[in-house]
Amino acid sequence: MNAANVLKSGKTYSELKDGINKTNRPDIYVEAYAPVIREGKVIAVSEVYINEITTAALIFENFLYFGLTIAALVGFVVAIPLAAVAFITFELKKRNAELDKERLRAVRAERAKSTFLAHMSHKLRTPLNAIQGMS
Repeated sequence: MNAANVLKSGKTYSELKDGINKTNRPDIYVEAYAPVIREGKVIAVSEVYINEITTAALIFENFLYFGLTIAALVGFVVAIPLAAVAFITFELKKRNAELDKERLRAVRAERAKSTFLAHMSHKLRTPLNAIQGMS
């Protein structure tokens, strides 16, 4: 059918085809028809089949390499913020632990101060009450 169309039109025709289900063709091939023109008239049609398995394998390999490269770059781009978040989280936990320790120290100091003032108040009040009572 394609040869007849080329014979009528005088224009070259080619198409990439799948030959997996054809026993006499490669899995991937190009079917091309070219008119043979003599003295301005189409006198024949040249039919050519080109095996493209190697080219298809190379294209697949290039796409695979490209896909893996893109995946690695995306992984790298995602890993940087995740590492930053992990670092910040670690630092915040460390600082929170330090703040808790200092808060406990401040609470203990406040209790010690309160206890000291309560004892001193009692120790000072007793003699002062006696002095006030005598006057």
